[in-house]
Amino acid sequence: MTYDVVIPAGGTVAGEFERVIGTNCRAFLKLPNGLALINNTVNVLRADPRIGTIHVVAEKFNVFDHGANHVVRHNPTASGARNVLLGLSQCSPLVQAVVCASDLPLIQPAHVTRFLDQVDLDADVAVGLINQKQFESRFNQAPPSTFVSLRDVGPVTLSGLFVVRPQTIMRNERTVQKFFDARKSQLGSAMLLGPDLCFRWILQKLTSTDLSTRAASLLEARIQIVPGADPELAYDIDELADYEFAMREFDDVMKGANDTSLR
Repeated sequence: MTYDVVIPAGGTVAGEFERVIGTNCRAFLKLPNGLALINNTVNVLRADPRIGTIHVVAEKFNVFDHGANHVVRHNPTASGARNVLLGLSQCSPLVQAVVCASDLPLIQPAHVTRFLDQVDLDADVAVGLINQKQFESRFNQAPPSTFVSLRDVGPVTLSGLFVVRPQTIMRNERTVQKFFDARKSQLGSAMLLGPDLCFRWILQKLTSTDLSTRAASLLEARIQIVPGADPELAYDIDELADYEFAMREFDDVMKGANDTSLR
């Protein structure tokens, strides 16, 4: 199996955050290893032999400088979901593709490999779940993150690495857009699930099976939830505090990547 990859890299910052990192684009901030975040992401993905063509969705990007195969010029006025769709339009519609966030500073090859090893070949959408206890144990000094409480698996968040069948996402553009817009709001996301599941969420009775079943119905697709994904797949950079913590953590992550126990 060979996966094409889409990396949306259009997210911007401003103010003090921009001043500290020296750029208004998160994907181009420099890591302690001297690489831009987008370079590091491409290198990490390339380490898995199943990775094929890498499409970066960005406004300004040189493939020769950053190691990708192809640049899709993103629309700076469009939503993040729309720019993901622009990238997926370059992939084979019926063949699974990887979507990877561009702001995962602590991701390593072993994390990608473990995730892809668990993905079913007939899944139309596969997404990892990271448990709050596991995340906070790994990053116990990190800024607060948002978790959704599920009765069967406890509080969780989603991975920033997905496997999708492009046709499934593109034919459900409006639904995908709504969930993307609501992704930072627990209540907003719950309301999109419909009144029954929203009520179950309020009563803390919502389960991962409820979510996958509802998503399968909305998208008319086979949904796979990958439990126990590595916390590094969920640590992203939204705020300056996230960046500052990641920079302090980076050297330890690199040491761990060289430890054979990680694999």
